[in-house]
Amino acid sequence: MFLGSPPTKDGLQYHQIAMNVLAGNGISLDSVSPTSIRPPAYPVFLATIYAIFGQDYRNALYVQALLHALLIFPLFGLACAITRNSGAGWLAAGFYSLHPSLEVVSFLHAENLLIVLGLCFVMAVYFMLQAPWNRRSGWLATTAGLCTGLMGLTKPEFSFLGAALFAVGWFWPGLKPFRCGLALVFGISLIWVGGWQLRNVMVKASGEASIPQYTLLYAYYPAFSGKWWWPVMDMEALEREREESRNFFATRLDTQALRKELFRLVGENPIQFMQLIVSRVLILWFSPPVGSSVLGKISPVMKHLILFFSDILVLMAFSKMIVLVRRRPAAFAFLLPALYMTAVYALVHAIRRYGYPFVPILCLQAAMMIRAAARRLRLKSCGQS
Repeated sequence: MFLGSPPTKDGLQYHQIAMNVLAGNGISLDSVSPTSIRPPAYPVFLATIYAIFGQDYRNALYVQALLHALLIFPLFGLACAITRNSGAGWLAAGFYSLHPSLEVVSFLHAENLLIVLGLCFVMAVYFMLQAPWNRRSGWLATTAGLCTGLMGLTKPEFSFLGAALFAVGWFWPGLKPFRCGLALVFGISLIWVGGWQLRNVMVKASGEASIPQYTLLYAYYPAFSGKWWWPVMDMEALEREREESRNFFATRLDTQALRKELFRLVGENPIQFMQLIVSRVLILWFSPPVGSSVLGKISPVMKHLILFFSDILVLMAFSKMIVLVRRRPAAFAFLLPALYMTAVYALVHAIRRYGYPFVPILCLQAAMMIRAAARRLRLKSCGQS
């Protein structure tokens, strides 16, 4: 109620498409011609909420907040199932319930749906990899495939997650017994994403062909400005540079010429290009969490403390994933989406301030690592006594 405000920019487009879906005009912004600017899953999600509770954007904010709050229960259960200890469950649920990324529920952002789908996907893949192929594995693979397809229909950068899961699983020796399940995940996700792409080819609206190209070029704006670095720790400076990039591209409409210029700049500056990639990865995982700028105006110490704990959370989560995957194939369910996300956001996607979709998994992995460390300390103290 207090943070939510009438939707603007991306949120406004999602809202407009949802209203047109309710009016029977399909995935459209202007109620006349179809659009492919926004994938369909989140607008349909909003339209469903509006159909049930009324056509007020605040109803969507309330439902989003409720969904995120309810995620602590599957997160608690997953942590308990993996560690066979309720302490890890309490830690995972506690980390998630206090994480500042929950601010996203106050906006009509597609990440709200991605967070739910991401957790469901990881849970389905994890339990599928727990035992050799059986009937239960088939249902889990189907669930994972549906979630992967819907993730691709929510944000296009996740369109190839199913393909990556299948490709890496095919060559990973420890995952040989699960190739049928991984193929099913890939096949189902391909049907969903491929169907949407086929629709776009058949009903492509004029003027939208350059949108994906501009998105990619926007991600590499520092190459055009000569700075070769997106601000990592100063989020206000990052927002200012993003606004500069919008103004820059607004005056240059020839995407083909821009693309040629970008290739030339990258070819002439390979070291600086790698620097740009590094800055994007750091922004994704280690930049200050949402809300930090506001907290910094209240108390700089609080801002730095939250940044410190957020970065420690990420480091612990990745450490736990890497250690687990060597011994347990099921840990592949956690590590691959994180690596996939890093590769996609580093190379081909516009800047995002935080990896919203896998915040629950980071909280889970960090809780597991703390639980394992506490267990080792207890065993060591018992041995000494």
